[in-house]
Order: sequence, then C-alpha cells, then structure tokens
Amino acid sequence: MNRDTPRLIHYILKQALCYVYEDVEKANAYLNDFPWIPLIVANPPALIHDLPRGFRLSEDESTDLLAYADLARAMVQMVEEGGGKKWVGKNVGILPTGGNEIQKNVGPLIKYLSTGLVAAYFPSISNFARRR
Repeated sequence: MNRDTPRLIHYILKQALCYVYEDVEKANAYLNDFPWIPLIVANPPALIHDLPRGFRLSEDESTDLLAYADLARAMVQMVEEGGGKKWVGKNVGILPTGGNEIQKNVGPLIKYLSTGLVAAYFPSISNFARRR
C-alpha cells in the first residue's frame, strides 16, 4: 500500500483483505523454498476496471489504484525485461503514469471490502452465507 494512505484506511484494508494477504504470504514463502523457480513478486495496488493509462515499474514506490490492463502489461514487461532476469527475486511496485484521470468507481470495491470485513470479524455469518 501507498505510504501516504491514512492509517485508518490501511487498517480497514488489511482487515478486509486479511485472507488474501495471508494466502499471498504463504504462496511466497512456499515458492521461496524452491530457488530454481525464477520468482518475481508483483505488488499491484488496488485494481480497478478502468482504461489503461500507462505504468512504470519500481522497486521502492507504490500507489493506490491501477487498471487491470496496466497490471497485465506490467507483468509481461517484468518477464521480458532484461532477458527475463531483471526483476527476478524482487518485489516490484507498479505505478500508473496516466495522471489523476482514473475513474474511481468505488462501488464494487466497497462491496468487496464489506464482505471481507464481515468474513474477518464474523466468520460464522460469512460461512453461513456461503452455504446458501
């Protein structure tokens, strides 16, 4: 997440997406046990449905929002750049370069985060809803 993200927002996102973060951490730990796998860890920000605006890769920066299409292009670039070796073993941030014109359609994001918060704090309710 972006360093400029307010603490309250950061906390809410971590809680709502705790299962996602946990899965990513477990997958990274598992894959790191196999040094022969050329692992590149992409750290995209929140993904949104928007027009591609362009991107740049960074080892030390992050941002809040990115279009799915820009993530796809960034992943291809990470694999191709430097003969496929430049980003191996690194955590790569993906930053949009198209300015602040991003359409912030937060409705689906709020629904997703609300579901995650219910699952984090009331797992029995979440499990009951899934069975139906």
